[in-house]
Amino acid sequence: MPVIIENLTSLGPEDRTDIEKIRNDAPQWLPTDQSIDEWLSQPSQKLFAGRFNDRLIVAALITEIVTEEEKVWNLTWLCVRKVTRDRCVGQRIVSELKRIAKEAGCSLSITIPNGAEVDQLPSYLRS
Repeated sequence: MPVIIENLTSLGPEDRTDIEKIRNDAPQWLPTDQSIDEWLSQPSQKLFAGRFNDRLIVAALITEIVTEEEKVWNLTWLCVRKVTRDRCVGQRIVSELKRIAKEAGCSLSITIPNGAEVDQLPSYLRS
């Protein structure tokens, strides 16, 4: 069964629990200073998640930046549940985000969090 990527605009109780588990699995250098409600309430932010067997196993936060010249989706946060790491789930969501951004007329960029080293990032985020 594939991982289904969706743009979340609201969360039911199970989805909220799943997002909290994903956030709790984040490495120390990946900030979780904004609450989930702040993520959902910011008009310039989009919360994407991957669902497998009715559970969310990966989450990504996109900040949309619009200038006169271009629209950019900036990937500012991405985490995969520990129990599903090393199964290409992160690579799958990044690939889908690139496709969805392109369909929306945007490019996808990635921001490396303060305190993170490039070699700490998964290989699919380094290119």
